[in-house]
Amino acid sequence: MEAERLAVFDFDGTLIRGDSIVRYLLSGIRARLVRPGEALRAAVAALKLHLGFISAERAKQQALSFTRRMSPKEREAFDRAFAASLLKRLRPAGAAALKQAWEEGLTVLLVSASTENYMRFVARGLPVNQLLCTKITPDGQVQTNCRGEEKLRRIDAWLAQENRSADWAASRAYGDSKGDFLLLNRVGHPYLVNPRAQTRRAAQGRYTLLRWQEPRK
Repeated sequence: MEAERLAVFDFDGTLIRGDSIVRYLLSGIRARLVRPGEALRAAVAALKLHLGFISAERAKQQALSFTRRMSPKEREAFDRAFAASLLKRLRPAGAAALKQAWEEGLTVLLVSASTENYMRFVARGLPVNQLLCTKITPDGQVQTNCRGEEKLRRIDAWLAQENRSADWAASRAYGDSKGDFLLLNRVGHPYLVNPRAQTRRAAQGRYTLLRWQEPRK
């Protein structure tokens, strides 16, 4: 079994600006699908997450709660439309890096803490071999947040399941936050994209710094 070169891309903050699940909730509010109480509870949950009082899973569960009232067909239509809006927000340099890795024959992985309800449609619009993200059960329960160590566990599990192996020294990875440091440390070609000042200082020059511009409106 020949080891494969991987190109691993984070999504939120790397390929697009900001947190997509926040945009998801805002899209629901604009479509008048989110009740005022749900919006308030989601905001409180986000604050509690920031302060470390609740888990990312619970916060995301609250952000997605309005979708429980929708039929499967309605949810899918909403998720498809939202994914299409995210694809329009791709940073051009990020899209180019994805395309280049694909054309070079690397195994391209999109590994994200974002939830699969809309990320599965995002992945279909990109040149990627596999999406690994935060899973949701059929009854709408958010599973383990795909961040930090969980990203590595998910990648390793996928490689084992597919009977593949990675040439980590020849692989590349793109991330934007401290949560991506473990992944960046794994590969021979790590790229830190548009990091905040605190993240850049914490990186201590270990990664190649990239500045990707936003798409023109």
